[in-house]
Amino acid sequence: MKNQYVSSSSVPLCQLDDKNLPIAIASGCIVYYKERRLLLTVEHATGNQGNWAIELEYDKDNGCKLYRMGAMNFVKKFSLPTNEGTKLDFSYVEIPDTVKAYRHILTSNGETISKEEIHTYNTKLCNLPNKDDEYAFSGYVMPQYLPNPLKPEHKILERIFNCFNGLKFIRQEQEISVFKLPFNHPGHEHFQGCSGSPIINSQNEPVALLCEGNSLTNEIFGISLKHMQPIIEASV
Repeated sequence: MKNQYVSSSSVPLCQLDDKNLPIAIASGCIVYYKERRLLLTVEHATGNQGNWAIELEYDKDNGCKLYRMGAMNFVKKFSLPTNEGTKLDFSYVEIPDTVKAYRHILTSNGETISKEEIHTYNTKLCNLPNKDDEYAFSGYVMPQYLPNPLKPEHKILERIFNCFNGLKFIRQEQEISVFKLPFNHPGHEHFQGCSGSPIINSQNEPVALLCEGNSLTNEIFGISLKHMQPIIEASV
C-alpha cells in the first residue's frame, strides 16, 4: 500500500480548554456523501461534547489554525422488544467545503519542510472489508505536554505521527470489523490519538473507523462505515 495514501487519510482532532489550549487528541475522516461533506469520528472521543476542533495547518508565527466542529451527531441502537438503547462508537458533523486540513512535516524549530492535503473521500459508504486485502491506518499518537520556553503559561503538545500497515481482516461482529495486526500489539498508548482514524483498503477506500484494540490477541476493532451508512442516509 502506498504510504502517502495512509499518511493523508486521517484528520487530526483536538479538544480545547477554556484558554483554547489542547487537552485531548483524536482523529477523523472527511467524506463526501450525497453532496454533503462530513467529518466522521468516534463517540468515545467526542461524546463528552467538549470543544473539539479540526487541526487545519500550522503557521510558525501564529501556531495551529483550527476549525471548531460544534455539536456532533451521535447514534444509539435500540432493541424493539426491550426498548433499550446502546451507544454506538460513532459520531459525525457536516463541515463546509472551505475546511481543508494538511499534514505538515516540520523542522525542530517549527519551519515547514513539506505539507500534503488530507484526503476527502468521495464514497457511497458501501465498502466492506474482505480477507484477501490488506488494510492500514495512521494518526498522531503518544501525546505529551512540554514546557514552552517562550510562553511559560502555555505548554507545547508533542506527538508522534505513525502509519500502521499490513492489517488483515479476520471477522465481522455486527457493526464492528475486526483486523489482525501484523506485529505484536505494543500497548494501547502507542495508538492513543488514532481513535476515529479511517481504516483504508489497498484501493485507498475507507471501510471503518478505528475505535479500540485488544493487546492480548493483536486485534484492532473498527466501526464499520457500511453499517453506519443507513444512519447517515436518514439524516440527508
